[in-house]
Amino acid sequence: MKFFYVLLLAFALLGAGCKKESITADDLPPITQTGANTFGCLINGKAFITDAYAGTSSALAVEFDKGELRLQIHASNKKLTPLPVITIAAEGIEISSGITYKLYTQSTLNAASASYFTLRQGNSKQYDISASSPGILKITKFDATQKIISGTFAFDAVTEDGKKAAITEGRFDLKY
Repeated sequence: MKFFYVLLLAFALLGAGCKKESITADDLPPITQTGANTFGCLINGKAFITDAYAGTSSALAVEFDKGELRLQIHASNKKLTPLPVITIAAEGIEISSGITYKLYTQSTLNAASASYFTLRQGNSKQYDISASSPGILKITKFDATQKIISGTFAFDAVTEDGKKAAITEGRFDLKY
């Protein structure tokens, strides 16, 4: 009987020492609308947080061209292998707080698009959004005076060879 209690105690201690690492949306930057220069999402359930912001390797460019807005957000994290890159673009559409846009793979005039790809030693793997299942981009704040754009996004994409990527819980809060 004493052996049983020792064995039970050993299993309890081993179980307490084993910590399951779960990466959730809690690991992402909070959803804010202050121009905090944050960008993050889950890629197949794993947290992705950019390691750079506008002006460095991750670029944000918001341009007005003849009264039309062109939005380009590029996010990457050089610490991860393969290097993940997420791009969100919108051209020729009115950007306004509270509007939800459909995301497609190709950036065309009057549409919003997103892409996800990975780079490894010069090789890239492109994940495309299905035309039958577009993603979603919601602009939660667009303030031209304070030059802040914030929003959320999500999309599913697939490579030519069928590898899938679920981009979920996306959020950004950027100054431009």
